[in-house]
Amino acid sequence: MTLEEARLKGRKLLSDMLAGFDPHAEKRYEKVASITLLELLEEYLAVRTLKDSTVEVYRRVIKKSLKEWLNKPITEITKRHGAGSP
Repeated sequence: MTLEEARLKGRKLLSDMLAGFDPHAEKRYEKVASITLLELLEEYLAVRTLKDSTVEVYRRVIKKSLKEWLNKPITEITKRHGAGSP
């Protein structure tokens, strides 16, 4: 990248930020938007203090009931999907 290209890129970013664009918020959203239901389940189970038997029940029920959604990003799961329709 040349010095002039860097300046143009910097000006564009500064202009976007002055217009309300937050580049950090965009990166956070992209990270959250890519989390799957299965990853969210495992994160939830990792931060909770639950009995091992409870953890196994949660995993079994979610994996059986929502198996079509497990690898789907959570931001793509909406009310219109309804139970049993991925």
